[in-house]
Amino acid sequence: MSINRPKDLILGLIFLVVGLTGILIARGYPFGTTRIMGPGFFPIMLGGGLVGLAAVLLVRSTLGPRDSLLSIAIRPLALILGGTLLFGLLIRPAGLIISIILMVVVGTAADRQLKLHQTLLLAAILAGASAFVFVYALGQPIPILGSWFENGV
Repeated sequence: MSINRPKDLILGLIFLVVGLTGILIARGYPFGTTRIMGPGFFPIMLGGGLVGLAAVLLVRSTLGPRDSLLSIAIRPLALILGGTLLFGLLIRPAGLIISIILMVVVGTAADRQLKLHQTLLLAAILAGASAFVFVYALGQPIPILGSWFENGV
């Protein structure tokens, strides 16, 4: 068996490890039923879905024409990862709105075709929708503006 698509192989292995790790961590939690879900239901189902997707990717990596692994774009990868890390670091001090706006601005810098006004519109819509869904509709204790604004930076 030869590997024709190394990107699919790598992604499949990552999904397999993450899915199995999620299942192993959640195996001690009560599973429940589809009607009354226990704390283990979602992580086990998500892990199972990732394992299934990993199986598809691993099989796909052996099929089709041969691809090159040399075409990994480092700049978009770093910007998207950086935006996600920035969100995680800023969620408490800056709050949900500012964190999402900065994450979207940094992440969309990976695509050189997007214009600044498109990025800011997308960021505003995502920030507003996230604040409404998570804080107001679901009642999650996520700071909307964060400690910077409470302490008067």
